[in-house]
Amino acid sequence: MRRVRSREAGAQASWLNVYRPLRHHVLNRLQVAYGWAQLGEGEEARAALEDYLQEEQRLSALLSSLGRRDQRALLTLLARCEREGRPWRLSGPALSLPKAAAAAAVAALRREMERGPGPIEIALAEDGVRIVPSEGGHPRVR
Repeated sequence: MRRVRSREAGAQASWLNVYRPLRHHVLNRLQVAYGWAQLGEGEEARAALEDYLQEEQRLSALLSSLGRRDQRALLTLLARCEREGRPWRLSGPALSLPKAAAAAAVAALRREMERGPGPIEIALAEDGVRIVPSEGGHPRVR
């Protein structure tokens, strides 16, 4: 009997490969906040949670500025960062961007990923997005 893998099953497996690393990123951020809380460092825990929530707002704003293909590309690149152990962060204000500027950011992130290892900062600004190879990891993770 010959097995035929449906296109839909392949797409689901592909999205699981994107979802798992991104879920890992979220859980790491929440565990940092939980760790601070367990140590009795309420202010550090609050700051870690606030930083995480702001990053999620930035990611939502960036994703809403992109077309479907570029949304998939961005999430896939961020998942790749996680799989490769490359810390990434989003900085700047959570704002909608022109589609062309947001799409250019995805292309710039793809180029930066090909340059080699190291942390990456995706800096949102009113005039567009900059992809910056960053020194060190996430500022809240010590």
